[in-house]
Parts: sequence; C-alpha cells; structure tokens
Amino acid sequence: MENMYSTKQVSRLSGASLRQLQWWDETGLLQPLGKVGNSRVYTVEQMNQAKKIVAILDAGGTLKNAREGSQKEFKDVVRLSAGQVITIGNTLVVSRL
Repeated sequence: MENMYSTKQVSRLSGASLRQLQWWDETGLLQPLGKVGNSRVYTVEQMNQAKKIVAILDAGGTLKNAREGSQKEFKDVVRLSAGQVITIGNTLVVSRL
C-alpha cells in the first residue's frame, strides 16, 4: 500500500511508543485509517499528526494540549539553549530541554 504506514513504522518515524499509539487509538486521540489483517495502518496525514502529538508531549504539554494542538498547524517552533517554545493556534507551550 502506497503512502500507508504500519504501527511499527509510525512508532519509529514519529518517536511514539507502540503502547502510546495503541492508547491514542483507544482514546480517540489518533485513530488509524483501519486495519490490514491484525495491523493498524496510518496515512501520511496521521503520521504527521503523530509527530505533532509527540512534539507537544516532549515540550511538556499534556494529552489535552495534544488533543487540541494536533488538529492545528504549528505556527512556530523555536529551540533555545534552555528549552523550546511551540505555538499551536493561540496556545504557547514552553519546555526545558
């Protein structure tokens, strides 16, 4: 399947653990396109959404921030020596590195 990713591929490319992806599916945060056999499959858009969720969580955001922010486009990501700043819509997330 072109432009489809397995759970393992999404995990490797996004930095999310397999368990996180399973939990996000169960809670509706990031649901795969469907299943092929017993494997979940994700689109390119869903892969990008997984990357956004990981970035929000890595920046110290909560799952609530991730739920809200993963649907919006990142306006800016600034990495500083002491941390990083991510703006998502009208939300500002600051974290220490």
